[in-house]
Amino acid sequence: RRRQKGSRESMKQVLVISSAETPQNKQIVADFVDNLNKRSQDIYKCVDIHYDDIGFEFGDQIRVFSLVSGADIASYDFVYFKSYIRYEERALALAVVLKKFGVPFVCSEVEYGLSTSKLSQYALLAVNDVPLPKTLFIPCKRLPQSYDTFASALNVPFVLKATDGKGGEANYLIANREEFGSAVAKHSGVEFVGQSFIANSGDLRVLVVNGSIRLIIGRARKDDSTHLNNTSQGANAKLIDVHELSEEAKILSLKAAQILKREIAGVDVMFEEGTDKPYILEVNASPQVGSGAFTEEKLSVYHNFI
Repeated sequence: RRRQKGSRESMKQVLVISSAETPQNKQIVADFVDNLNKRSQDIYKCVDIHYDDIGFEFGDQIRVFSLVSGADIASYDFVYFKSYIRYEERALALAVVLKKFGVPFVCSEVEYGLSTSKLSQYALLAVNDVPLPKTLFIPCKRLPQSYDTFASALNVPFVLKATDGKGGEANYLIANREEFGSAVAKHSGVEFVGQSFIANSGDLRVLVVNGSIRLIIGRARKDDSTHLNNTSQGANAKLIDVHELSEEAKILSLKAAQILKREIAGVDVMFEEGTDKPYILEVNASPQVGSGAFTEEKLSVYHNFI
């Protein structure tokens, strides 16, 4: 876009993202940005932000925003990932969203990172229109003071779960401020996402192998003392005939696995009570092959594939 030189309203807005931790390194970044602005001649305006000051929202809308200023990061004209070591997961999630909204960025390698947690997984699914429960991510350094933000965005109760949790570990149904504080304090330094609670009577683990659905396990919690349907948390399980799965859920399961480029995946699907709307909860890269329910049936599927 052509802009008039000297017009502050027409200056390009540039965001520099840094992983600087020490006061010395933070000052280096601040000086770098300041020196760029001195040379810009009102062509562009640079600001910097740390990864710990970036929040993510997925669901009906996709939003990445500054937790300091509230600015929508997709509103910038250009984003420079100055550094991303130690923050590769957040960099990948952000790059996926920037690409969705057509915002140029460097270095482009960040968008080809390996998805290692729920954060980047949700980003990839969201930008490809896969239905998710409304999701909010705020970095763990800001979590203790973030209850009101989660409650306002997701309503109460909401689910709070570790981004790298497996088998229902570090997964809580939060009904009030005290429960939130207790869960966060119990897992200091752990990254969490919050999600709207979807009323349900259970969920499905859909085993996708090489582009086909080979096995479906229906999972249902034993009672309402928990919200977890994981068999590792004591839920009941039964085999579901593949032909019983709705066409919409089949398409979503296969699409979710394809988006994550996982030829072998355990796709968790939940249906909302009252509407039967399917939501994708997770795409597991290693879906309990040698443990959990129906190990013989799962091993048979893998044996035939190999």
